[in-house]
Amino acid sequence: MALDLSDGGKHVRTRDGREVKIYNTEGGGSKPIHGAIWYSDSEWIQQAWWLDGRACYVGENQFDLIPYTPTETWLIDVPA
Repeated sequence: MALDLSDGGKHVRTRDGREVKIYNTEGGGSKPIHGAIWYSDSEWIQQAWWLDGRACYVGENQFDLIPYTPTETWLIDVPA
């Protein structure tokens, strides 16, 4: 089953929670989803995925794409 990237990949992260930038969803070859993963404090690494978001041929991988729902954090100012 193909991963829904109709929002340009804005609502996907890696399985281990890393930020992802999707550049192309129509790339050639067996991994048509192309993008980058925020790998460390200052570095993006290039990555490609199968249509279902898998990064590896077998099993689960930390770089698999998974959908997520963004949440907002509200700070409530309570008088002392």
